Amino acid sequence: MLLFLLQVPAYALAILITLTLISVLAVTIIRLKKQIQALSINIERYKLEKTFKENELNAVDNLILVQEQERVAITRELHDSLGSMLSTLKHNFENLKIRRNIPEDDLNKIFDRTDSIIDEAYYNVRRLASDKSTGTLPGNSLIPALKNLTGKLSATESVNFQVLSYGFEERINNSLEITIFRMVQELATNIVKHSNATEATIQLTNHGHTVNIIVEDNGKGFMPKKACACGTGLTMLKQKVMLLNGTFEIDSTPNKGTTIVIELPL
Repeated sequence: MLLFLLQVPAYALAILITLTLISVLAVTIIRLKKQIQALSINIERYKLEKTFKENELNAVDNLILVQEQERVAITRELHDSLGSMLSTLKHNFENLKIRRNIPEDDLNKIFDRTDSIIDEAYYNVRRLASDKSTGTLPGNSLIPALKNLTGKLSATESVNFQVLSYGFEERINNSLEITIFRMVQELATNIVKHSNATEATIQLTNHGHTVNIIVEDNGKGFMPKKACACGTGLTMLKQKVMLLNGTFEIDSTPNKGTTIVIELPL
C-alpha cells in the first residue's frame, strides 16, 4: 500500500486525500443532521406536552371558577327568592302566636296568604332543581326541547319566543345538546327577568363543523362591558363557551335590544 502511494503522482494523491476528507465530512454532516432532527423532534414533543399540560391546568382552573360562580348564583337565588318567602311565613306564624283572638276574616286572609307563599316557594324550588338538573333532554332532541321550554315561557311570561333551526335533521352529540340547551335556557331566563322585551328569537344553525346560536330580543338593552365587568351570568356563560373553544359575542345598546351570538365547534 505504501509502495502504491509512493508511485502515485503528488496531485493525484492530494485529490484522493481531499475526496476522502470530503466523504468523511459528508458522512459526519449527515449524522449530525439526523441528530439535530431527532433533537428538534424531542424539543417539539416536549413543547407540545408542556402546552397540553398548561392548557389542561387552565381548563381545570376555569372549570372550578365556573362551578364556584354557579354555586354563588344558586346561593343568591335561594336567598333572594326563598329567603324572603320563608321570612314572610315566619312573620305570619308569629302573628298567629301573638294574636290569639284574630277575627275569622283576618285569619282566613293570613291562611290564604301563607298557602300562596308556600305554593310559590314550592314552585321556585322545583324550577331551580329543573334548571340545574343534568337530564334535561330525556326522549327529546335539542330543538323540540327548546321549543317546549320557550313555549312554557311564552305561555306564562310577557315575552313571545320563536325558535328557528337549520341543519338539525339529525341529532348531534348528546352532551353538546345538553350544553347548548343550558346556554339557551340561561339566555332565555335572562330575557324574561331583565330585558323587558316582548319579542325574542332563538336561531340555531348546524354548519356541519360548528353550531351557530343567535339569541335576539327587543328589550331595553344594556352596556355589555359593564355587565361583564360585574361578574354576571353572562360572564359565566362566556367562560363556558371559551372552555369549549367557542366564541361569544354581545351586541347591545340601551333601549335598542340585545343580540348574543355563540359559535361552538362540533
